[in-house]
Amino acid sequence: MLRLLAQTLESGLTASSFVHSGGGVDLPASAAARLAADAGAGLPLSQTLEGLGIVDGPSAGLLRAKESHGGLPSGLVTIADRLADRRRARQRLLGLLLYPYGLLVAAALIVPAPRLFSCTPSAYFSAMRPALVAILSVPALLLGVLPRIDPGGRLRRGALRLGSNVPFVGSAVRNGALAAYADVLGAAIKAGLPVREALPLAAQAASSDPAFDRAAAVTVEQLDGGATLAAALGATGAFPASFLSQVGSGEATGKLDEVLEHLRKDHEERSRLGWLGLAIATGAVFAIGVMGLLAYEIVSGFKQALDGMKNQIDIVAPP
Repeated sequence: MLRLLAQTLESGLTASSFVHSGGGVDLPASAAARLAADAGAGLPLSQTLEGLGIVDGPSAGLLRAKESHGGLPSGLVTIADRLADRRRARQRLLGLLLYPYGLLVAAALIVPAPRLFSCTPSAYFSAMRPALVAILSVPALLLGVLPRIDPGGRLRRGALRLGSNVPFVGSAVRNGALAAYADVLGAAIKAGLPVREALPLAAQAASSDPAFDRAAAVTVEQLDGGATLAAALGATGAFPASFLSQVGSGEATGKLDEVLEHLRKDHEERSRLGWLGLAIATGAVFAIGVMGLLAYEIVSGFKQALDGMKNQIDIVAPP
């Protein structure tokens, strides 16, 4: 939708024309009506898109920068690319979760299986049903509920902030926050936004990590004191030395936007590998747990069967 809107604006038409020509068909009727009404009233497009929840705060800030510099269509394309990257990252994460999820389904089906031999099929289904229903509800949560949660909202940020204190999870969250910071800061600089205005947007994008809570205020204060950007970022204590050295190199060579793009890709990959390692470790733990529970159930089932046979023998031939 954002790409089509960018093409409409680039051709000289308005957002209202975009809606009336059917471009907002993917939007709910109320959202399309508000987009047309706000455009007719002369309100900034960035304000409307943020109010509708189509873009988050940092993306809206980038659009405001493009609006002020007359490059709104290119800003919309940039935001569309960022949203597409976010969707791909979410799909990769869901793919990583398939392995441990499959083990959970297998556990729900296999662990009660010995009851088929020691009890009745109805006892097996009664034991299996609650766990299976709970496990099968997970895709509805991941695919139906989570994508609708505002990426910058309190619920998602709160979950990530909680995860930042968990071993292994914290590393993936931190690298994801660093990637988001570099992404927004680089995009804002490319959009022509002054660094002092871009820093709060970047800190907001990285707010999933508590280490960035005061990053914007500290960096702006350091810059006002004459520090370089690398030194200002270093004063926050939120950035690793490798990140700071590359930012310093980008400042010195005048290629800061290229360096930030490289940092974004690097930390995105580190975050992805962190989540991958966590998924593999979780799957291994589940596999060991499933095998242990299955062995316990098998031994318990055989023990019950042997006890039953012993009782029958005692009845037929008492000692």
